[in-house]
Parts: sequence; structure tokens; C-alpha cells
Amino acid sequence: CVTQAAAAVGWPLLNPHDYHGQRKIPPGLWPTRLQQHDELDGSGLPWASAESETATRKMFDDLFPTDPDWEGVIFLDEVTQSSTAWQKIVGSLLDRAGVAGSNIPPKARFVLAGNEVTNRAGASRLLSHVQERVATFLLLFSMSDWQEQAAKDDVHQIVRSFGDFKGASFTSFDTAIDINPVPRKLYGVSDKLKMLGDKLGDDTLKLVVGGLVGMGMANEVMAFRAHYNMLHGVVDQVLSAPGSCSVPTEPSVVHALVGAVSERVRSMNGDLKKSHLKNIVTFGNRLPDAFSGLLVRNVLCSNVVAEQIVEIPDGIAWITKHKEPLLAARARR
Repeated sequence: CVTQAAAAVGWPLLNPHDYHGQRKIPPGLWPTRLQQHDELDGSGLPWASAESETATRKMFDDLFPTDPDWEGVIFLDEVTQSSTAWQKIVGSLLDRAGVAGSNIPPKARFVLAGNEVTNRAGASRLLSHVQERVATFLLLFSMSDWQEQAAKDDVHQIVRSFGDFKGASFTSFDTAIDINPVPRKLYGVSDKLKMLGDKLGDDTLKLVVGGLVGMGMANEVMAFRAHYNMLHGVVDQVLSAPGSCSVPTEPSVVHALVGAVSERVRSMNGDLKKSHLKNIVTFGNRLPDAFSGLLVRNVLCSNVVAEQIVEIPDGIAWITKHKEPLLAARARR
């Protein structure tokens, strides 16, 4: 979210440690995770002056920008999980009153983030003098955002395709349940499939997955995985004779097939021939529009494939056919 926010406003995401000593700092988004700092980092370390025989407070130079000419957004993460003392410091920052004798740049803006009180993340309500100075928004899970980031992070294709199949119910959080299938846990499922998928039996692997996302979703993941693995022979047919292979009608099987084709494209990458891409386009056009659009999105995750597929006339037409949902997903980001 922080990276996307920086990109949305056209500013780079800065690393505060790169500007220790407050050298000239470029405009950007300045992230600070309050949980990683002691309150003294924000309020300042008591500093005795031998010359004047007075005590002041000295703030660590790289915690907040103090250059009066600096413009940008100071992003304070985990505010609701921070201590009362930290929230008092945040209130002072929002008032531009400064901390430890150092003033915040007048053109700086603030974005605060934190978990809801109800989701058992150790969060507490904002102090009233902080709450009264901010506008509050609830960020909801976005499948398109998650899929884009998951592709960049090389999340296992089974998990990504399962996400497409489940849609809005892919992640959920119930305060009455100890184990919930939240996005962070689903990354863990990807790791376990990569590390243990070929080493453990299905029953044991299901227990491992269940320890991450609960046995209910583990049963669904393993059933989806079985579909996915059975379809590798069909993928060979898609790449060689796409007109002769049958298109399944069961949604979970189609999702698994789209995922299996996408994974094969990713694994072949530079070894893909134009004939393979042409056959993928042919097969994609035989799929229902919704699934054809998913295959377009997955294929375009590879820059190498994207550069090759636009050289195929049918490929350009295929992408153009699905440009509206692709553009809509990008616009939401």
C-alpha cells in the first residue's frame, strides 16, 4: 500500500536511513514504523549542555525530516498499535508543534495507518486529540492489487489461481476464530507448496496448510491443487493443438486450467516460441470471456511474454478485447 501510494502521487518512496544527518532530501514519501522505535526516539533524548548548564532534548536525525523546504508525505505506520506516549507525540507532529526542539517542514503532510481495534492485532483506539485531526478511511482487500503484487513476489500459481476462483471470499477474518486465511498467511501457503509440495503426502501437506489458513480452506486448497496437477497434460495440448482440446465447464476446473497454463508460460518464459503464444491466444479465445481475461492478465505479468505476444496479430486483438477490465483494474490501483 505504501509503495502504491507513493507511485500514485508521483513521489519516490524514500529510505530515511539514506538521509542521516538531514542532508538535502528530495520530495517523496517518508515511512516510519512507530513500533520499531522507542518513544524517546520521537520525544528526544535528554541532552545536557556543559556550556549553558541546561538540559534539552535531542531527536534522532533520521526519524523525521526537518528541512524547512522539504515537501512530501510522512507516513506513520502502526499508529493504533503504538503506545499512549507515541500517540501524544503524533498529536504534536500533526499540530506542526515539532518534537525535541525540531520543527516538521510546513509543507509536509501526514498519512497514518494501523489495524482496527477489533482484529486482535494489539491495536487500541486513537487518542481523541489525534482522532480529531485526521480523516478516517477503511482500506478493504483488493484482489486485483493482491494479484499484481503476488505475481511480482512469485507467489505459487496454485495460490494465485485459487484466489481468482474464490474471489471476495479468498481472505476473511473472524475474531472468534484463531486461524484465519488472511493475505499474509496465503503467502505462507505458497512457501509451503514450493518447499514441501513434492516431499509430503497429500494428507500431511493438508495438515501443514491447515495450520496456516484453517482446515476448511485447506480442504479447498488441496482439492484445487488436485485439479491443477491433473491438468498438466491438457496444458501440453493447449501449447500444441489448442483447437482439439476440450474446454471444461466447471468453474474451479477452468480456474485451475488457466493457472496451469499461466504457470507453464512463466516457467518457459524466454523459451516460448511464437507458435506456443499463438496457440495460447487461440485457446484463450475459446474460453469464456471472464476466464480469457484472467489468462491475458496472467500472461502479461511476464515482460518477455508481453513483448512477444504483441508481435502476433491475434495477440493484439486478444489483449484489446480485454483491455477494459485490465485498464479498470489498473485505474483502481
